Amino acid sequence: MESEKYTILVVDDEPPLLRLVTRVLERHGFRVLCASDCGDAIDLFDKHLDTIDAVLLDIVIPPRGGAEVM
Repeated sequence: MESEKYTILVVDDEPPLLRLVTRVLERHGFRVLCASDCGDAIDLFDKHLDTIDAVLLDIVIPPRGGAEVM
């Protein structure tokens, strides 16, 4: 399957890293949804539940932490 059929939710609280990862994934044809905090991550996941194929989640993200978000 081609990568453009996949959607990845990327969650990181460091803007430069979030931009870099997004850019790299988009260049490889993935659709990327970005969240910079736990609340946004959960909201995006709930909103796009049927289309998200993978989640790339920072495990040390305030305030709850990635493990709790997962």
